[in-house]
Amino acid sequence: MRKLAKRLYRAAPDFIYYQVSHYLAHGSWVSFNNPKTFSEKIYQRMRYPHNDFSMLADKMAVREYISQRVSDKYLTPIIMITDNFTEQDYLALPQSFVIKTNNASQQVKIVKDKGKVAYHDIAKILSEWSEITYWKRFREKHYANIPQKIIVEELLDIECDGELIDYKVHVFNGKQSYLFVELLRGGPEPTSLEFLDQHAHHCFFTQADIPQINTLNEKPAFWDEMIQVAKAVSADLDYCRVDFYLTRDKIYIGELTLTPGAGNEVYLPRATNLLLGEMMSKTW
Repeated sequence: MRKLAKRLYRAAPDFIYYQVSHYLAHGSWVSFNNPKTFSEKIYQRMRYPHNDFSMLADKMAVREYISQRVSDKYLTPIIMITDNFTEQDYLALPQSFVIKTNNASQQVKIVKDKGKVAYHDIAKILSEWSEITYWKRFREKHYANIPQKIIVEELLDIECDGELIDYKVHVFNGKQSYLFVELLRGGPEPTSLEFLDQHAHHCFFTQADIPQINTLNEKPAFWDEMIQVAKAVSADLDYCRVDFYLTRDKIYIGELTLTPGAGNEVYLPRATNLLLGEMMSKTW
């Protein structure tokens, strides 16, 4: 019965699908005619994406946009871009690398020692990724128009005490911006997070289901540069999350995220959803 219900839910028309999804996450329906909360406006983006969203979400195409907005020095170093990753490609790679797709989130494989990962292991992962129609997972429609490419990047030294740390800068209302920084520990399966304002002071809100552990006691040396870059990249957008990788001496932009968590991330207290929504005057 549960499988049947899930199948019907997946096959439902857009309006029903989005309404049920939002209700399950937030306990309320979506007002597409007059969206007010942050989650409603993210759902509006997913259902009616702006023309530029596909380019901005494409990890390959967005590189030119970032170069023009700030500088190509913030781009992650690329080893290879291909439609078909072959064994010859694999043999030509260095001992460590990162392989990912350009049209999806969390389709990333980190290889620290090629001697421990055979070509057929990588090929199997890529085959599994190719069978996923990513945009249909939560109906983030701007991903539908991105032709899939395979990107191989240099493996950056972004671990701190053996732990992956992501810095995600949420920028609202472009140039006249309000922003907060999400410091996420543990990679794809986070162990903790912190929300900080642009001065590196902790915010009043948290996110449900992920422990909030305040570990940042002073503003890091790279902080001001990261904030300036995030603002410059997001200047013409009503909302954008700029995801950074940080090494010991340099910052890189990993990707731009326009519909974080497919609008299903729950902030506490619940009133935060409306507060953040009011920071967005439009939905693009």
